[in-house]
Amino acid sequence: MTIKKIVSNRNFEKRSWWDIVYKWEDIISKELSLPIKPLNIIQFGFQIFQNFFNKALPLNIQPNNLRFVMTARPKFYGEFGRQDIPIIIDFFLSDNKAIDFLNTVKKQKIVLISSKEVYDYLINIGGNSHQIKHWALSLPDELAITPQTKFEKKYDLVLIGRLPKTFQNYVDKYRERHPSFSIVTKRVEDGAFNYYDSSGNYVGNANDYQGYIDILRKSRIYLYTTPGLDSDKKTNGFSQVTPRFLEVVSAGCNIIMHYPKNSDTDYFELPKFGRSIQTYEEFEESVEEALKCEPDMKFRSEYLQKHYTSVRSQELKNILNYDLK
Repeated sequence: MTIKKIVSNRNFEKRSWWDIVYKWEDIISKELSLPIKPLNIIQFGFQIFQNFFNKALPLNIQPNNLRFVMTARPKFYGEFGRQDIPIIIDFFLSDNKAIDFLNTVKKQKIVLISSKEVYDYLINIGGNSHQIKHWALSLPDELAITPQTKFEKKYDLVLIGRLPKTFQNYVDKYRERHPSFSIVTKRVEDGAFNYYDSSGNYVGNANDYQGYIDILRKSRIYLYTTPGLDSDKKTNGFSQVTPRFLEVVSAGCNIIMHYPKNSDTDYFELPKFGRSIQTYEEFEESVEEALKCEPDMKFRSEYLQKHYTSVRSQELKNILNYDLK
């Protein structure tokens, strides 16, 4: 299979959750010597029209583009075409809509699914394993660590990202019992994501990826849950391990987690980093332990060697039987 380029939304899609996608694209581009073709909004609109037109024709179109797609849709919306290899990041479709998704992509030569849980599910309901492949999300190489890496931890807990209601209740209860517990929280001010400590002092902002990482590295503890648990986000039972887990590992935070056992949490080996918290008593015990223990950076550096984007690039090359042209 000959891949010629990576098609990117970076010229018009500026929402913060796309930042890591563009870092993945940059690394894949470097590792596989593929140019990046950024589309502007007009080109993107024209391509949607072209994709609808091509889908209706009985053409044998060979894919030669890589294309990240943020969310799986049950029906064809034209954000990728038969000339693309779509990389599906989020998949939260119900059973009926998952069948629709398989029908939608049946003319694609290959579809990459980031979640092992979703991949297993799609194959189980009739997906073609020769067409649908698992290709996991990754950590940008710029966040690589060594056994000697050490970050200055200024705060006990930084609340950055999604915090489920159960963990929020646990945090509130813990702070009542331990007033000296230092915590950093977010305020949205004039569209900026600013962070302040318990005394109201400004800590930093997470308006870009580096700012987010800098704040994360200051926290002794991180509370991590997979999105299918205790969430206001409708996931239809899917609970994928997100790149944030890898970011937290590299940031040297002791991780307190709530997660299910599924093929995604098995793939990323979450039990090696701790149990899934079920009660407040377990939470309090885990916090006390996390405040006393230094993270094992040797173990973490060895673990992350499997999950950097440069490693995924080589895995991608093998999946696609990659040919440079």
